[in-house]
Amino acid sequence: MSWYTRIHAPLTATTGAWLRATQVTNLALLVSAILAQRTLTLARLARAYPLPPPRPGPGPKHGLHHRIKRLWRFLDNPRGDPLAVQAACLTPLVCHLLTGGASGPNRRSRRALQGRWLGLAVDGTMFDAPPAPGKPAVRYQVLTIAVPRRGRTVPLLQVAYDRDHLPPPVDQRRLERAALATVFAALPPGVRPVVLADRGFGNAWLLAWLQQQDVDYVLRLRRGVSLTEPDGTRWFLGRERLRRGEVRWHPQVQYGVDRRYQPLLVNVVCCWREGRARARTRRRRHRPGPAAPWYLATSLPRPGAATAWYAQRTWLEATFKDAKSRFGLDRVALSCPARLNRLLLGLTLALAWLALLALPEIGALRRGVVTWAGWRRAIQAHGTVSLLTFALEFLTRFQRFPAAALPRPG
Repeated sequence: MSWYTRIHAPLTATTGAWLRATQVTNLALLVSAILAQRTLTLARLARAYPLPPPRPGPGPKHGLHHRIKRLWRFLDNPRGDPLAVQAACLTPLVCHLLTGGASGPNRRSRRALQGRWLGLAVDGTMFDAPPAPGKPAVRYQVLTIAVPRRGRTVPLLQVAYDRDHLPPPVDQRRLERAALATVFAALPPGVRPVVLADRGFGNAWLLAWLQQQDVDYVLRLRRGVSLTEPDGTRWFLGRERLRRGEVRWHPQVQYGVDRRYQPLLVNVVCCWREGRARARTRRRRHRPGPAAPWYLATSLPRPGAATAWYAQRTWLEATFKDAKSRFGLDRVALSCPARLNRLLLGLTLALAWLALLALPEIGALRRGVVTWAGWRRAIQAHGTVSLLTFALEFLTRFQRFPAAALPRPG
């Protein structure tokens, strides 16, 4: 792992207040092992760890034993909250992403970040961990908050929990709100987040909370939701007889009739039209058009802006596919959510830094051994190349991690 030393330096500067020196070292080893082995299987990750120094007395039959124990002790260590560590890494990461490589909340980046919009795609993926002997399988759900970029997303925060055994005072909605509040608090001053979420998050509870936080949003709604126009006309989503290619705009309508909440006034977009770029891609790949319209609740003042923002939310599904197919997230054999969250900490940092390496606006390859356009032509046979493929092929070929792709605090 030739890039371990380069990874260790920014982690020490970012997470030194939350983790001990030995924990920072183990986190750097974990991220480096994920980048090298491209898996989340503990035995394979441990093979990328350095061999321990020779000790007096009889040693183990193989050198893998102590390396697995070292990885396991880090995952089982209750010190250090993975959510807080991800939040500490979030601020320089967003600065690095929005300023094109100017890491850290310094004076120059503060001026560049004033009024910048930042899309936050929110979604979850589910999988069942392989059952341990004599124990049932654990049904996990991983909540991810990420920034859409070029067909993929840059993950900012990931948290996993057991869907069947949540603590009594905690439910899924409170976990989602806590994760969003953590991201909002860690964003650099002046950045304006826009929450993008699917139908599973389109409810009165989240709409009311986002309005209280004064955060912009584009949330997809389910069919059958009751809406009331300013003139008192009441209608239900899905009964408006929307046609293909049509977009309807309903500003300041009242959402629902639930008396537990104050009257919620939202802008609603009914859209059964796709953008020009998505239509060209669909025709080139011979795919059918959208099967159902979008019903979007938004705080944005224009329907075109709402549909353009929400179209980027679907890129998070491609990131989920990468995490499962490329790194084997759905094959992790961990029965404890706390251990899985520490493993997800390393995966979040690895995926985020790989995206920074591949984004041309960051310029990580500008002073490297190859240019961005030249490397894309070298690995692109046909079609388009995803950010993850671009970065992983670079690591395989050159075995180095450019310093410009690693965010550092100012």
